[in-house]
Amino acid sequence: MRVTEYYRQIWGNGKAVARKTVILDDVEGKEEVFSKISFWKSYKNNKVEEKRIVKQVVVPEGILLPKEILPVENGSGDEKVKGWRAVGQLENTIYTKENIGTVQAKGDMDFEAVYEKTGSKAD
Repeated sequence: MRVTEYYRQIWGNGKAVARKTVILDDVEGKEEVFSKISFWKSYKNNKVEEKRIVKQVVVPEGILLPKEILPVENGSGDEKVKGWRAVGQLENTIYTKENIGTVQAKGDMDFEAVYEKTGSKAD
């Protein structure tokens, strides 16, 4: 759903836009279940590697993850993120905005940053 509101200001007309997803469903007697999705990055501080959550969201369980769920890269830091790997999964897939939409939210999920190799050709 998209709502656009136009309003008058001292210096001219203004516009505000809000976009929301609306799911109409019969929820009587049905308890919603949510998945917590966490994205982790490794940081080196004084030769000690530390993992930190850079983004965490809660979504309804069962949905396909939208590309907007991925953390936004700000370009700072020495290493560039190539993609995100699901922690605890047997597959070794690296997820990017092109293929994250194939992942269905199931329980709590963790993704670790995969960095591009510096000084050599990346995979």
